[in-house]
Order: sequence, then C-alpha cells, then structure tokens
Amino acid sequence: MLAQIDRGVISLVVQPMKRDLGISDTEVGILTGFAFTFFYAIFAPPISRISDRGVRKSVIAVSLSVWSVGTALCGLAQSFWGFFMARAVVGGAESGSSPGSLSMMADVVPRDKLPRAFAIYNAGVMGGMALSLVFGGLLLGLLADIPPIQLPVIGTIHNWHLVFMILGL
Repeated sequence: MLAQIDRGVISLVVQPMKRDLGISDTEVGILTGFAFTFFYAIFAPPISRISDRGVRKSVIAVSLSVWSVGTALCGLAQSFWGFFMARAVVGGAESGSSPGSLSMMADVVPRDKLPRAFAIYNAGVMGGMALSLVFGGLLLGLLADIPPIQLPVIGTIHNWHLVFMILGL
C-alpha cells in the first residue's frame, strides 16, 4: 500500500509542477512514467536476486527506507533533472518490495490459501493508489494557503513540494 501512495500523488500536482519547474507535458510524462518505471525494471532483477538468497525482510525494509527518502527528495526538486533523479530512486527502490513480499507470503501461507493472500496483497496495492489521491488531496487542501518558502541552497519550496516531503516521512 505504501509503495502506491507516492506513485499516485504525482498526478495531483502535475499543473503546479509544470508551472513551478517550468517543464513541458513531455517532461511530465517522463517524470510520471519513464523515470519511475525504467529504474524499477532495471533494479528489479538484481534486488530480487538478493531476496532469493533469503534476506527478504531486510530487502523490503531497505527498499521502504530508500523509496521514502526518494519521495521526500521529490519535495526538494527544483528542476526536471532533480525530480527525475528522485523518481528514479523511488522506482529503483520500490522494485524490492513486491518480490520479497510475495515470496514471504508463499513461505507462510498454505498453498491452497495463496490466491486469497495474493488477492489481499493486491487489494492493498489498489487501496494504496486510492489513498494516494485521498491523502494527497487532503494534504494539498491543508497546505493550500502556505506561501512558497525560500530555502538557502535548495530554492523555493511550494505546497506541492511539502506533500512529497510529508509522504516521504
């Protein structure tokens, strides 16, 4: 569920992101699709291989930690390339979650109950996507009146940046 939240919330901030980062529709497409998916696909096989060696809990914990940092870094992005790199971190790190989770379920759930276990897992995926829009919308509403914040060295932080920081934390 948590892995889905940062994936969906980006769809809520497309217009302010375009405005504040000065990016095009094509660049938004790259950030919402390619930057995440490409690195997910690249890192999934080697991270899954580590899970195969029996350190699944650790892989999942590290993945969660790294993608949370990547999500928070989206909240600091001041350019297309900064956001791209943060989304790449999120995508690469999230690729470690599902293989380990599904493998651990297969170890502890009786074979005849696996379809139900996988259905519950997939319900969490869909629930996370729905919650991303609910939580993201609530956070944007709560932060709507916060003026942009100027941070030395980093730049301007807008309310949509704060949403990513909060979700990352």
